[in-house]
Amino acid sequence: MEERTTSRGRAVASHTISVLAIAITVLLLVPFEPVFWPPEETSGWTTRIVADLAEGRRFGVDTVFGYGPLGVVPIRVYFPGTYGWLLAGSCAVATAFIVSSMALLAHSGFGRFQATALTLLAAGVATSQLHQVGTEPVFNLLIAFVPLLGFARGREPLGWAVALLLGFALAIAALGKFNYLIGAGGVIAVSTAVDLARRRVPYVGIAFGAAFLVLWTACGQRLGDLPAFLSGSIDYTRGYTDAMSLQSVAQDAVGFVLAAGLLLLAATATQAFLARTPEQVAALFGMAFFLSLVLKTAVVRQDEHVLSAAVTLVAAAIFITAIERKMGRRLKLATGTAVVLAITAWTISLASLGATTSEELVQPLRTIRAQASGFAQTLTDPSRLERQHRTNLASVKAHSDLPALEGTIDYMPNGSTMPWALGLMPRPNPVVMGYVGAYTPRLAMLQAEHLRGVNAPRNLVVRLDTIDNRFPSLDLGPSLLEILSSYAPAGRVKGAIVLLRQRELRTLQLEPIASVDLRPGEAIDLASLVPHSSMIWARIHVHRGMARSVASALYHSPSLRIRVVLRAGGEIEKRYVPGGGEAGFLVSPYLANTDSLEQMLRGELEPTNDVSSFSIDADATPLPAIQGLTVELFEVVPH
Repeated sequence: MEERTTSRGRAVASHTISVLAIAITVLLLVPFEPVFWPPEETSGWTTRIVADLAEGRRFGVDTVFGYGPLGVVPIRVYFPGTYGWLLAGSCAVATAFIVSSMALLAHSGFGRFQATALTLLAAGVATSQLHQVGTEPVFNLLIAFVPLLGFARGREPLGWAVALLLGFALAIAALGKFNYLIGAGGVIAVSTAVDLARRRVPYVGIAFGAAFLVLWTACGQRLGDLPAFLSGSIDYTRGYTDAMSLQSVAQDAVGFVLAAGLLLLAATATQAFLARTPEQVAALFGMAFFLSLVLKTAVVRQDEHVLSAAVTLVAAAIFITAIERKMGRRLKLATGTAVVLAITAWTISLASLGATTSEELVQPLRTIRAQASGFAQTLTDPSRLERQHRTNLASVKAHSDLPALEGTIDYMPNGSTMPWALGLMPRPNPVVMGYVGAYTPRLAMLQAEHLRGVNAPRNLVVRLDTIDNRFPSLDLGPSLLEILSSYAPAGRVKGAIVLLRQRELRTLQLEPIASVDLRPGEAIDLASLVPHSSMIWARIHVHRGMARSVASALYHSPSLRIRVVLRAGGEIEKRYVPGGGEAGFLVSPYLANTDSLEQMLRGELEPTNDVSSFSIDADATPLPAIQGLTVELFEVVPH
């Protein structure tokens, strides 16, 4: 009798602890305490994504960016019209995360108590860097569950309930951010192919495809806009590597991330080829695809993305260790080494980013406390978030000295929360962040076309402050010609120019000067081609070769640089983005900042800013970054 009582007590305690672990996991994954806009007016891209959903803008047509209509779910920003989407989407993601994890661990021989504990551990690791890298590791793991479940279940088909939940959550992820669409689409395609070969119903693929279309229309989007959405997102992704590659000696953690990923893949491959079942071989390819995407995000832009990749690998290592715990000694050694290297990558990443491991280890506890407090306060005071939102808008407004304006308004090159905070009429550019226009010629032209015609914004606030030490006028690209022909300065606010669209438009013509083929580093002498002071426009096509193009697509692009020599003396070296150069940009006079842009718009820019010559090159690499360049030069002439 005592034994039965003791057994029941243990069962009740185990069940209670398991329920508590699941509840804490939900608190980690669902934003009951969402993010609010910071008071600085340049945080506009998050505002833009959530506002576009609330205001019914068309993604792919009115909005071209790396985020989709459900971008509110991964960025977790509060907005009155979208908080329902954020909460519902996050709950679906959390449910799929927990159910998939529990199913995977159950297939691996774990009991309920152990499975809930490991699920909580994985969620804690994935959210340990929430304040730095956001929810990316959570969504990465959601994608990884497809191949991981393939390993765990072997020949056994995936339960339809788990499959439907996972497919639905992955559709939310895919409509949140385009790289999740690529990742989810790749692993689901592999899984679906095996299911069809086995004459099984591909529940994950069906759920993903159906939910994607249903959610797209539920977000107020038109089915006919899907091709434009996919095309624009692909164009954005294609130009990202060249435009956003950022190298830094301090970010040596990339090497550790690569080593961890390769060893995780090696351990996975060993099991797959030992079993030799179609399911596990397919899971190997799915896992390889998943790891390649995670590592790609780490090596392109070596900042918080390194940390995000490291955290993802640490969390994935928990599940891989669980799957292979019954394997032989060699596999255990390989898996253990992978886990150690993944944790090393995470630790080194923290150090290189100026964080300390001890602080980050307690971050999930802070998240749980904040989320629990937010959940309790919302239950007792349902209007709390709306009041906090209005208070936050007032803080944003207090940072503005923008005068009263009539008509529509847009900000370049970076977005702003200000139109929404001040109650103005936003007419946002389809290219959400101005510096994205330099990614590809198509994006640059979309940015410029927005400033043409009757629908162009009447007011334009321009700040020439680029990122990564780029050549400043690359970010404006062809839009600068539209600004010169259609707008005039009307004032200054906090380092930005307020421009007003004119009734009488100027006509600008690009008159050809020369077309020249150059070697990397070879200078072109502008002073001899155009001896007088003038605005000189350049279109530059960079020749790379097939090997370098493939290497850049799979791995990383070396940074290019442009060196300009001023006629008044002095040399300036800046970062060069080939997509922006191909679209066309002002190479002379040199516009260093907002002040020089305003002087040019007012016709007051001194000839000392004229460029005498310029060249483009890159550091030496095993695969040369540039084989040659074709430079077309034009003189900008008013008519």
